[in-house]
Amino acid sequence: MSYNLKFKNILQHIKYALSNDKILYSAHARERMKQRGVTYPEIEFVLFNGFHNKKKDKFNQEYQCWDYAIEGKTVDGKKIRIIVTIISPNVLVVTIIDLNRKD
Repeated sequence: MSYNLKFKNILQHIKYALSNDKILYSAHARERMKQRGVTYPEIEFVLFNGFHNKKKDKFNQEYQCWDYAIEGKTVDGKKIRIIVTIISPNVLVVTIIDLNRKD
């Protein structure tokens, strides 16, 4: 598969990865989780229940792959955006953005 092609069914692929222990976290994502007080279960909840914000997807020139934006609310109502990329069969969480923060 050519890496410059986008996955059409990214949410399905993410749910498969969640069900099969195929979610990886970058060091950057772990640091942002710590800074923003977001836990692994919260990330997984949003990945499973959130929506794909296609307008926020970007092609990463450096790594020659697509970054996908998944958004949703945690159980306690925190709005977050999770940027993921596919390293088949894994899903790599690249970063986490707190959509309630103004900075």
